[in-house]
Amino acid sequence: YEFHVSNWLGGDGDGLPIAPEMRRLPAARTVCVYGQDDDDALCPRLPAGSAQVVRMPGDHHFQGDYAGLARVILQRLRGLSSTAGAGPAK
Repeated sequence: YEFHVSNWLGGDGDGLPIAPEMRRLPAARTVCVYGQDDDDALCPRLPAGSAQVVRMPGDHHFQGDYAGLARVILQRLRGLSSTAGAGPAK
């Protein structure tokens, strides 16, 4: 399975505009992970403070380091669970 972020952003005419929905999420509970070589990544273009942005090596495949990606996600989930009462859940 492979997806392209540009599909979410409407690049092929069938995608959904994800950026406006990302902006509606509570910043303290939002994590955006991207590969530093992914020129189409939305994460670095998000307004400052709107999410925890995590840059990893590689493109949208993260150099195949899926274990590293899982570690990043789990670390952030642990941090978010400690702030679970810090705002309304959406």
